[in-house]
Amino acid sequence: MPKSGCGTGWDGDCREGRARASAPAVLTFDALGTRWSIETDELLTEGLRKDVLERIRRFDATYSRFRPDSLVSRIAAAADGGRFEFPEDARALFAL
Repeated sequence: MPKSGCGTGWDGDCREGRARASAPAVLTFDALGTRWSIETDELLTEGLRKDVLERIRRFDATYSRFRPDSLVSRIAAAADGGRFEFPEDARALFAL
């Protein structure tokens, strides 16, 4: 299950602030089995930060092989195959 709360993943770790001269804002979170940081020149608004983290949460829930409840993990565990529904934005991703 996704984590929540300051310092635990989906809500970021509350380190958005002055990280270094070239990146005044840093949003750090866990996804796809690793730690990520997004560095921006300007602080993210609370709404934008929530939107980014929600998008990451949905992506992780679909594509992470590190989550037993993700779509790709369920596909991998389906010994007899099956029919699986991907999100609407998967078509554009698969076209890359």
